[in-house]
Amino acid sequence: MQDENVRVMELDLQRIVGVQDARIQMEDGAIAEVHVVADASRRPKMIVRDAITMLFARHGIRVPHQKVSVAGSVSPNPEGSPSADPTWRIRFSSVQVTRDGETVRARVELSDGDRTAPGTADALATRNNQVRVVAEATLAAIRDLTAGLVPLYLEETARCTLGRLPVVLAHVVLLRPGGECSLVGSCPADEGRLEAAAGAVLDAVNRILPPYRALEEEVEYAVEEDSLE
Repeated sequence: MQDENVRVMELDLQRIVGVQDARIQMEDGAIAEVHVVADASRRPKMIVRDAITMLFARHGIRVPHQKVSVAGSVSPNPEGSPSADPTWRIRFSSVQVTRDGETVRARVELSDGDRTAPGTADALATRNNQVRVVAEATLAAIRDLTAGLVPLYLEETARCTLGRLPVVLAHVVLLRPGGECSLVGSCPADEGRLEAAAGAVLDAVNRILPPYRALEEEVEYAVEEDSLE
């Protein structure tokens, strides 16, 4: 398949309501993956179904739904998006750190009010790594609660003292179309630096999560073979 044909298909996908950008990855002349960036105005299932229908109706190409992935984008006030509860927050439940030889493992449990989700992460068992591995485990739990729709990555953690109060800082990067968005959170460590590591990540991330509540459900669903005929 020629590059100009692929570009035409990408432009058609970008015309779907709610789609901000779309890219098609080809392998051996066939579509291997379809990546879509969507706003919060529609559910991922509907975006996937429209993408499949568009490719078949306009180009005669059948694409299994497993090859279509949808990522949400952040907008401070997404136009046309379902109203998000401004009080909705992911909250910290518990943290546990264990050591096995040269490896330290953190398990963090978070809650969004209706559900709980654990996140785990491993690192070399150095003292400085304990705060970072808890932060990584916190992000893993956040990805679980948001169905993997929020592309967040840990850039750095740090400990400092403000006055006499110990504080943990977390720098989290949100990947967005066209660039990165830096999110910085802090949490007092007077009740423990491991709890503070999770709190700092949540402080950084919670401010951008409410718009994603409408995008939380999984995009996996069954498409009947004759549904596009």
